Amino acid sequence: IEPLQVAAFIVQARQFDLLPILGHETLEALDALPATPVLPAPAGGVAAVAGTYYVRRERVYRALSATTDPVPVLRAEPADEDNWHYEQMLTLWSQYVRPCWVQQAFSRFLTTHGLNITKAGITVPIDRQQGTYERPSAAQLATLQAAVDTPADVLLSRLTRFLRAEGLLYFTDPTTGAGRCWGTETPNAGGHCAATTTRHRRPVRGINR
Repeated sequence: IEPLQVAAFIVQARQFDLLPILGHETLEALDALPATPVLPAPAGGVAAVAGTYYVRRERVYRALSATTDPVPVLRAEPADEDNWHYEQMLTLWSQYVRPCWVQQAFSRFLTTHGLNITKAGITVPIDRQQGTYERPSAAQLATLQAAVDTPADVLLSRLTRFLRAEGLLYFTDPTTGAGRCWGTETPNAGGHCAATTTRHRRPVRGINR
């Protein structure tokens, strides 16, 4: 697939799916992250390499020393602080935002991929060299789109759950200037939202949350 075929949908996924949740500040912070390899957590007593990033249970940690202590299960406990540092933004990017962004962009792209929009309607090429086309059935389009939309929705839900759990869903109301959070949450003294299990309905595609 040529890059130009998918570029517009990558931009749309960022603007319509990620920006309303993350906001400009968080997206800019993610853009500024260096390209960093994240390795599976070492196992079986294998020593970690100091300065290397490891992932365990969808959380990324940086090894502060060549330790054989296991990567923490969630965040580094006080006893682990000499060996491991929890990398919140790298976790957000590598485990949640990036896979969600890819799937949302693919979901948007798939709607028009392989279709030829002409004055006679939408067609699918049978033989491009011969210039023959046919129309896809509604069932074919619906089945294919649903197969992509389902994981896209799941990844978006995972992203918002992580943001809530990490207290990253605080943002400023553009009309009042006051801090607000999803649902009935209120910002705490640190300017973040308390963790919650409240679910939000997925809006119509392309409408800001």
